[in-house]
Amino acid sequence: STVMDNDINFKVAGEASNGISFTGDFNFNSAANHAANAAGGNSDGSHSLTISGPFGSVDLGDTNSAIDSINGTTEVSPVLELGTAGDDAAISWTLPTLVDGLTVYVSHSAETNHDGNAEADGVAVKYSFGDLTVGYGQEDNGAGTSESLINATYKISGIYVAYEQHTTDNSGVDTDITNIGLSYSLDAVTLGYATSEKKVASAAATYDKTTMSVAYNLGGGLQVFAATQSDDIAGSASDITAVGAALKF
Repeated sequence: STVMDNDINFKVAGEASNGISFTGDFNFNSAANHAANAAGGNSDGSHSLTISGPFGSVDLGDTNSAIDSINGTTEVSPVLELGTAGDDAAISWTLPTLVDGLTVYVSHSAETNHDGNAEADGVAVKYSFGDLTVGYGQEDNGAGTSESLINATYKISGIYVAYEQHTTDNSGVDTDITNIGLSYSLDAVTLGYATSEKKVASAAATYDKTTMSVAYNLGGGLQVFAATQSDDIAGSASDITAVGAALKF
């Protein structure tokens, strides 16, 4: 199979009175349009308005939830990523800096949202000291479920290491997703390795995936890449190999 994706962002920034600044982000995504049109609808992608000042920054529209603001640390491959998914939010508040290296996020979604995401309230914190960053997030959903996330990353001399565990509690039954990501960058080449395991309560793992990748930046925003993914669980889907190119300008 072949896959195509085009994503165009228009951004505008300005400054109001009393030290308040703003940024508008308008996103037109062909993958979102194709999926929506196939279902008989239409979608342009995510749009948001960010207002910043002494109070921190408030992001309105289709924005990251608190957990979404700190997750995805183990996604080291250009394709076939192994990370933790998260729902968007209708409003997200990044608090002003209280302690050097500490970032606090708070998010909310109403009972009915334009993108179909469920009602949710979340909070997340991220703390960086030197080359090490740790994070924790908690979210309570209107559907009676909750989720939590812990992660840590470390960078040194082109080496990147990440660990992430996401837990969903649905009526007392926990589903755990554990991810590990490693990458090494040398000049224009980046090598990636990631694993992900999903388990429901004390049952056997439902998947145990591994992705290996290589990406090469040709310059001018052009990148070529290849990745392979396998699942160690018996009876799982076939292995996947992907090659492609991406252009950013």
